[in-house]
Amino acid sequence: MDWEQFEYDYRLQFHRPGLLITIEAYREAAFNLVLPRDWHDQLDRLNRVRAVHGTTALEGNPLSEEQVAESLDGGDTERSPTREQVQIRNAGNAQDWVRSRFESGKGPVQLEDILQMHRLMTRGSDEANNVPGRFRRNYVVVGTQALGGVHRGRRPRPSHD
Repeated sequence: MDWEQFEYDYRLQFHRPGLLITIEAYREAAFNLVLPRDWHDQLDRLNRVRAVHGTTALEGNPLSEEQVAESLDGGDTERSPTREQVQIRNAGNAQDWVRSRFESGKGPVQLEDILQMHRLMTRGSDEANNVPGRFRRNYVVVGTQALGGVHRGRRPRPSHD
């Protein structure tokens, strides 16, 4: 596809414009929802645990949501954490970094941001063919048959590092 020649022109015809106004009102209400502090903290923790669990599960991490929560809370204080525990801690650290980097008004995602997230996610856990903070030079495979399928990424690009 020639992106320089591509033009996007989409028009939506509404027969009932009141629906659009209703949708917009609900959107505004959802964006301005005020939750009690303890609800906010509980939902934030639940979303954090589920996001880390899902992300690391895609990489083959077998730990349950409960084990992920324990690891994020610092409950596994082993001197030599397992690869899975390191992955979980890394994902938590990456979430913290993303939260501070992308606070309101701090600008759009840059290539260096993506490489920094990769650096934080992979440090000390998956470095065999995966240098933290650099593009991979090998095929990436995500998932397992047991989790619903395997996806093989596109052919690696030449080095940009």
